[in-house]
Amino acid sequence: MVIVIVIAYFTPNVGKTGGPLKPEITVTYVYVILVFLLSGLAVKLDAMKKALLNFKHQICIFLID
Repeated sequence: MVIVIVIAYFTPNVGKTGGPLKPEITVTYVYVILVFLLSGLAVKLDAMKKALLNFKHQICIFLID
């Protein structure tokens, strides 16, 4: 982490809007999708199965929204 901070200190233009990393696109779309994908992959299958089989709870949630 220290290395990244030092690099960012000496090359601040890389992360600026319009810079080579294009943060206005990558942060908005790519990284948000990546975070949700990785967190979804971390869910245990047993927990997902248990949540999906709880129909009464799911119907209540859908009716409230």
